Amino acid sequence: MTIPFQDSPSLILPRGTDPTLHGLNENHDQEHAPTNTSNYDLSYYFQQQQQSPTFQQEELPKGFYRRTRSLSIGSTISTSQQQYAPPPSDDTKNLRYKLKTDKSNQKAHQFFGEQVKLEISAREIKREGLRALLLSTVPLGYFLYHLLNEYSSENLFFYLAVENYQNYEFSSHSERLHVANKIAKAYLTRNSELEINLEDKIYRTVIKSLEQLQHQESIAGIEFDAAKKHVFSLLNASYYRFRTTNIWNIMESKCSDMNAFNRERSQALVINLLLSHMRCKNRDSTTYKLVHSFCRIYLPYGYQLQLSGNRIDTSPMNCRKAAGGNETKKGNGFIKFDLFRLSRK
Repeated sequence: MTIPFQDSPSLILPRGTDPTLHGLNENHDQEHAPTNTSNYDLSYYFQQQQQSPTFQQEELPKGFYRRTRSLSIGSTISTSQQQYAPPPSDDTKNLRYKLKTDKSNQKAHQFFGEQVKLEISAREIKREGLRALLLSTVPLGYFLYHLLNEYSSENLFFYLAVENYQNYEFSSHSERLHVANKIAKAYLTRNSELEINLEDKIYRTVIKSLEQLQHQESIAGIEFDAAKKHVFSLLNASYYRFRTTNIWNIMESKCSDMNAFNRERSQALVINLLLSHMRCKNRDSTTYKLVHSFCRIYLPYGYQLQLSGNRIDTSPMNCRKAAGGNETKKGNGFIKFDLFRLSRK
């Protein structure tokens, strides 16, 4: 028995192909019977597009991942791993951005020969989000003003205190323990003026870590990590509300291009905004003192301009004096701890 293979495909048809489409019948077999009595013709499968143009390749739906087949199992596994690789966490992104910023500040320090912190513009904050805002100075002052109106400024003060606690090189374990207890007393004490809103599970985790710090030394500074991560989420929610306010529009217009020419004036503007907001507040409150301390530490040029009126001295020595002086050890490394050192009797 011979098999037709000239005008019609082989009887070994592809799956899903209707044999009736090819007009196979007895008369057709008799009229077009081939003279060759070879085995099944498999050329149909290798030249399908040329011999059967009516069968077009089925289009795949959008979003379907198409890749060529490979006989290598290892290539298939590697492709699957690349396709389902988890994205980096927020902590990893924050660390990468901080390392990048510190590297830029280090280059500026080597170039200018003094401790210079490069300002982060509003455009970069809009692109990077809260992680860039927390490393800025003038934009961070506008964000503090927004938090004061939201009655949640303690979140920012706590985050800055823990950030400085984790990056400061303590001379002894007793010094680290003393600072950790001051942070816990200021921000974790029940019904305190600066108490942050923590879940009970997170609160117990931090207290347990602080109790372990009492008995064994630690150089990692991870005692407040659980609370810091939670407060970061609270600040992130406040940041997106901040983006919808008029204060954000003012900040964006004043901080679009931060350079040394308008740095002092930009800092002075946000200082006037913060201090005018605190004039009607209780001068003995911790929040009032922390706002002044924030202006002196994070906005030293504008703070000096505020003290001297219209005259401004931008020398490095005078700016360090405005930032708290050089009486503390290790240069200005311990200056920012003034944010919670104010409660010391």
